[in-house]
Amino acid sequence: MLPLTRMMKSRDSWRVKAVGRALALREERRKTRTLEKRLASLRNRPRPAPVAPVTPVQSAEVIPLFPMHRIRILCVMLALVAVLSFRSVPRALAQFQPFAALPMPPPHFTSVINWTLRVGLARLRSVAPIAEPWIALLDLSIDVGIQKVLVILRVPISTLERTGTALTLASCECIGCIVRDSWNGESIAAALAETFEKAGSPVAFLRDGGGDLRRGFVLWKSEGGLGKVVVISDVSHEVGCALKARYACLVGFRRAMTAIGIAAKKLGQSDISFFVPPRLRTKGRFLGITKLANWATHVLGLIGGSGRLPPKSGLPCIICGSKTKISPAHRPSPREVSAV
Repeated sequence: MLPLTRMMKSRDSWRVKAVGRALALREERRKTRTLEKRLASLRNRPRPAPVAPVTPVQSAEVIPLFPMHRIRILCVMLALVAVLSFRSVPRALAQFQPFAALPMPPPHFTSVINWTLRVGLARLRSVAPIAEPWIALLDLSIDVGIQKVLVILRVPISTLERTGTALTLASCECIGCIVRDSWNGESIAAALAETFEKAGSPVAFLRDGGGDLRRGFVLWKSEGGLGKVVVISDVSHEVGCALKARYACLVGFRRAMTAIGIAAKKLGQSDISFFVPPRLRTKGRFLGITKLANWATHVLGLIGGSGRLPPKSGLPCIICGSKTKISPAHRPSPREVSAV
């Protein structure tokens, strides 16, 4: 490399480094000025009035809250009670800040996530036995992602007698939430033993027909499960297993599922994409088979006989996408199509 070329290359690299250092220094100065202004505003803010001491007559203890504690409690309440997303909480606080005079700027949404998770962890650690009998609800998450979570809920029997309707979140109490890479009977039995050691033993179990949950219950019972525990099977899973045993091996059902899959692929990007069949997981297909049956019943009423339409008709088959024949009696009008 010639001396002149080496000198020019060194000059260019030095210029790039100098520009980058100047930009970084300018950004650091801007952040420093912002922090100094915020610190000065906090110093000049009047201090809150001292909290009155608690008299012996009062039963509840008054805990003074600092501005940071108040903003944390407000963020957690917006996420849990107002059911706002974690990203929406800072945005909502930013909208109310000019009117509510918040003690500090809205935090980042990751801080809201951290504070809410701490509340959930504290609730799990404070689980204790209760006097009245209760039912345990067990379920595993689906195979999505790397890890799976085992959730154990506690529902008192008096709640079922009082409501008489379907359970809600207010009726249940989460007493166990364990995340692992994989689950089997032994790990489920160990998780049940750890959870029921803190929460007490239930009088009944409500679970689906999964083999891992069944084996985990059997192992927990054989290793020292206390009392007589009744196992209640989920009605929807039992019906789904019965339908699977009856129809899964039929050739006609398999052909129908294949045709529906082809229809979903061909209708997805077409002009009549509103005819796309509902998506069902293969593992839980028979749990949502009612939606698929209703779709098939509606679509079969719009299909005519076999054959092909004229080349310029522009009416593809809503099942396979081909130019099949649709009888005039079953051909949908534009108003019917828009209604669908």
